[in-house]
Amino acid sequence: MSALIGFYGEIFMLNISVRKAIFSDAQSICNINKNSLGYDYPLKNTKEQIKKILTDDKTILLVSVVEDNIVTGYIEASIYDTAYSGTYVNIMALAVDGKHQKNGCGKMLLTAVEDWAKNNNAVGIRLESSTFRTEAHKFYEACGYECLKEHKNFKRIF
Repeated sequence: MSALIGFYGEIFMLNISVRKAIFSDAQSICNINKNSLGYDYPLKNTKEQIKKILTDDKTILLVSVVEDNIVTGYIEASIYDTAYSGTYVNIMALAVDGKHQKNGCGKMLLTAVEDWAKNNNAVGIRLESSTFRTEAHKFYEACGYECLKEHKNFKRIF
């Protein structure tokens, strides 16, 4: 449960919960990707990716929802192993719809993934956040995460 203060100072109580994502959440996730993260990835492709993610036992996709099962945010995380450390969970994405930010959705999603990581014997969680996402950095720091280093991110598209 979380309070939301309206334009005129009135307080609304939202009943927020976290659940595993289902295929029919694809449209909401696609909208959040576009509006909150700036990723204009087609719905058709989002659906294909979600179908794969939902069957991957090393990946979890969770959504936060409010009344009437409205999806307000999501988090995707994967278990990974390396030859240089113990098992970690990597947060691939965490996004909350702009209308629902700062009401507890992000914290609830992060806590749920932390619990999942512990249940999967992970030694910790890591994530990357673009340098321009300064509000996200403040959020992570408030949740107990520390910035260890800044680095460049390389990719090659095929």
